[in-house]
Parts: sequence; C-alpha cells; structure tokens
Amino acid sequence: MFYCLLWIFTVLCRTYKADGNSMRNAYISPQSPEIERGSTLKLLCILGNYDMTYGNASHIIWKLNQNLIAQENYNIINETVSGVTIHNFTHESAHVKCLIKYPDKEQLLVHTKVKSGFPPSTPGNISCIYHYNVKFTCSWIPGKETYLTTKYTLVRKRPIFMRTSCDDICQTNQSVCHLFDPITDQDYVNVREEDALVEDQMDFHSMQDIKSVSADKTKNVTCIYFYDGCCVRRWTARKVTYLKKTKYAQVNIQDQNLMDAFQEDTCQSNNGSCSFFPPYIPFAEDYCCQVKAENVLGVGISDCVPINMNKIVTTKPPKIVSVEKIAGVKQLLNVTWDKPDPTLLDLNCRLRYRNTNSNTSVTVVFTMNQNKRRTSFNLTDLWDFTEYAIAIQCVGVGSEIWSEWSEEKIGRTEQQAPSKKVDLWRVIESSPSAANRYVHLMWKVLKEFPSSECLLGYKIQYYPENNASFKTTHSTTDKMAMLLLTGEAYVISVVAYNSVGESPEATLRIPSIGEKLPNGLIQ
Repeated sequence: MFYCLLWIFTVLCRTYKADGNSMRNAYISPQSPEIERGSTLKLLCILGNYDMTYGNASHIIWKLNQNLIAQENYNIINETVSGVTIHNFTHESAHVKCLIKYPDKEQLLVHTKVKSGFPPSTPGNISCIYHYNVKFTCSWIPGKETYLTTKYTLVRKRPIFMRTSCDDICQTNQSVCHLFDPITDQDYVNVREEDALVEDQMDFHSMQDIKSVSADKTKNVTCIYFYDGCCVRRWTARKVTYLKKTKYAQVNIQDQNLMDAFQEDTCQSNNGSCSFFPPYIPFAEDYCCQVKAENVLGVGISDCVPINMNKIVTTKPPKIVSVEKIAGVKQLLNVTWDKPDPTLLDLNCRLRYRNTNSNTSVTVVFTMNQNKRRTSFNLTDLWDFTEYAIAIQCVGVGSEIWSEWSEEKIGRTEQQAPSKKVDLWRVIESSPSAANRYVHLMWKVLKEFPSSECLLGYKIQYYPENNASFKTTHSTTDKMAMLLLTGEAYVISVVAYNSVGESPEATLRIPSIGEKLPNGLIQ
C-alpha cells in the first residue's frame, strides 16, 4: 500500500513539473503590443526547448479573453511556434491567451495584454502663463483621445538677439586680432568662413575652443558671440592681398539682427500641460513654444507659437499689511499693502471692498510704479462704525493675466454720533379732567448710517411752554413713551444717542387744553 501511494505521488510531481516548465518557458511575441484600433493583430506563441509530455505547437489553441479563436486564424510555423491572426481588433484592451490542449484539459501557457488606440493628433491652442519665480506653465488641447500611452514634450525656444550698442574695434597687422571684451568660457561663438565659391557654416563652438579671430590670405572670417545669453557680438576680420604684399584691415563690431539662434529646453508630461521650475526660467521677452505628441503609432507636432513673456507674467497677490481707521476722521479707512515680486514691474491694481453684511462690492483701480514697495490708499465715503472686507489683485503693465485676489482683510470705520433726528409724532389722550392728560410719544429712527443700529437709547425732554426752567428729562431704550402733562402747553424734544454723541433734536408742541387750533378745533 505504501509503495502504491509513493508511485502516485511521483507521477503527480512529474506532471506538475512538466506543466510548470510549460508555463515558464513559453512566451508570446510581441509582448504587450499596442496597435491601431481596427487593424490586424498578429501574435506568435513560442514554446521553449523542453520535453513536453504531450503535444507540440499543433496542439496550441488561442483565446481572446475567454472566447476561443477559430482555428482558421491559426498558423503553425513549426513544432514550437504557433501564430494567430485577429482581424479588425476593436477592443480598447484585451488579453490574448496561448494554451496547450490536452485530451482532458486545457493548460494556460502564457498570455499578454493587447491595447488598441489611435495615433496622436496635432496639439493645438497652446497657451502659457508665467507665475513669477514659481513656474512657467503651458497648456494645450491634446486632441482626440488615443487610448494609448502618449507622451507630450513641450519645447521652449528662446531666440538669442543682438544688442545694438556694439562699437568695439581692434586693429592688427598680423593674421590674428583679439577683442578683449568680458568674454567667458561659458559664451559661445558661431564661425562662418566663406570665399568666392564656397560658404562653410560651422556649428556653435565654446569660447574654450575659439579665443580670437583669424584670417588667411584667401578667406574672410566672421565670428558671432552670444554674449551673456542675449547679446550678440559680431565682427569681421578682413585681409586684402595686393600682388604679393599683404594688408590687414581693422576689425569692427557690427550691428546685426540675428534671429537664427535659439536656446531650447524641454519638459514632458502625459496630459495637456507641462511646467518649468526655477532655476530653469530665464526671463526672456520672447519665447516660441511647441508641443510634440508621440506614441507607438505616430507623432503629432504643433506649430511653434510665439509667446511674449511680458504678456503672460503674473505675480503673487499683494499682501495687505493693515486696514486702519484714522482717529477723528469719519467714514474712512486707510489700506496699506506690500507690492508683490517682481518689484521692478509697474503694476495696475484693483482694490475691492464690501460691507461684510453685503455681497455687493465696489472696485477702485490705480497704478503702482516700480519705485514703491509699500503703498497706502484711503477709502472714503464709507458708512461709519461698519466692518469692510478688503482684497487687492494686480497685473503687470503690459501683461494680460491678473494675480489671484489677496486674502481679505477686515477693518471697521470710526463711530460717529447719529446724524439725523428721529421722526417724532404724538397722540393726545382725551381726559374728562381739565387738570391733566396723557400724551403718547412715538418715533422711528431714520437710517442713513449703521450708527442707528448701535444706539444706546433715547433722551426725552419736556417743559411748559411758558416756563422752560421746569425742564424734565428721562431716558428710554424703547421707541415710545407716555407722559402725564398738565393742561398748559408743552414743548417736547427727543434725541437718539450712542457712545460718541447725540442726534439733532426732534421737537413738537403740545397745545394747552381748550386752545383753539388753526383748523378751528379746540384742544
């Protein structure tokens, strides 16, 4: 019994080993292909050099995901290689499997993932923004979805221009002329040699290789120096031969507009934008930006779009330092803020302010020149004792892109005494007694500034019309009062007050009992 079990175990191990070898040694070519959607896919399943317990390439079957591929699409190359052809492959992605078919089972040998898609379109609508000293970002529309891994390369070209104030001269009676400018080994020179028949253009050379201008008896030599990355120094060394006597002319630096030299740098992304970061952001006035889209099916290259750096630069928001009221000055706030970098730019700015209880804002526009690092501005004609939220944004003069709004800062104006008198009226209660009567006073506050919402109370004063020395005063926080008066005529006044002062008086006269009124009635 023991030997029987041992024999069964040995057979199983050998079978497992054979199957394991099958899976380890078979492979599909090409591996993980990416093809154009709708095209024909061709794959090979290659068996390794090992002993198979059953079958060869003729026993290989193919599946697309879980679906068996018809045998008319198979191609047996030899005993170890089987091919398959799949026409009109339209799956975005799918697994193609190579299996060996045994009499009683199917054994997976190897599989691969296939993706289909499209070649990239030409990128369009390139636009760029330069967040000063933070990043230089360009965005574009990639075009139609490719469904494949597509790499986008942003090429930024910076033309090298010549400055116009070049007047250096060197003279020599030899075949070499030296210009002792502040030229460093980091500068570059382009040499063009020409005679009557041939013009030979050389590549850019470092100043470590070329330190001077030389000429022989038959050629003129022109050197162009790209100085400090933006200025071009150009001169011509000319030698003229008369019979067998040689005369050397002076070397002059000449003004030229040279636009055929560019400094290029690149960044890469897998979407529709890419950024350069310091220190790789030289501030050149003009750039030319181009996008190259590339995947396994093709390449799309955009035109090189001119970008004016001055038009796309944007700054950080200004920093509001303080929002303060000025003692003794009503309905005013003084706003102070610091200019954002770069401080050398003239800025147009917008100051936005609003009552914190309102969503309606007012905007003030002004200019901030490069000589001012800190600026103040007075907001006038505000409501007194009112909180205002203030924010500022700026744009460089010549730029088209505004900064973000600064963080809002809150300030409150000074409080002032109520500026309008209350609207006062009265009701005289009829009384059978000739000695006394009740007078009901009522008033409302005329709102002009929020001081009316910060009142501490109301002061009521009244006295007999013919005896002002008997003035009576009392205060209330209500907007009504009831007075018990005698039958004589009275003068009554009401003022509203806060912590700063009082409003103008609102007054009215209470006629005496029995007094004939202008309309003929008797009180």
